[in-house]
Amino acid sequence: MAKELVVRDVDREHARRYPMTVVADDDGLGYHVDIAAWPYLTGVGDTPEEAVADAVEAVAGALALRAERDLPAPEPLEQYSGQLQLRMPASLHRALAWRAEAEGTSLNATAVMLLTHSLGQGAFVDLPTPRRRRSGGRQVPPAAGA
Repeated sequence: MAKELVVRDVDREHARRYPMTVVADDDGLGYHVDIAAWPYLTGVGDTPEEAVADAVEAVAGALALRAERDLPAPEPLEQYSGQLQLRMPASLHRALAWRAEAEGTSLNATAVMLLTHSLGQGAFVDLPTPRRRRSGGRQVPPAAGA
């Protein structure tokens, strides 16, 4: 039988230190909360307050589990601005720009999506090349390994 996880008030207080972003769901029926330091956790609710409370409980539970297993918790992201200057080979820049154009998104949004996917999977997994093309646009290079 599984041991019950005890979430302490100190875990809830620590959980509130993590920046959270409340987002209205596309269907307009509720809200969810994104927690940058914990990309696989979220909170949901009918109101923003309910969604934040749910997110705090999710983070507090994760903190309690990590403490129980003697694992470190991620630092709150207060110390990071979210901006990064990056140097890359011109060929990578070109491929990223083509990918962004093919998906109809900004270069920044495409880079963030690819980095998030790569870090979330533990190793880069090639994403399928979108089928949508813009009229008059450049050819989209095939995905690596395709």
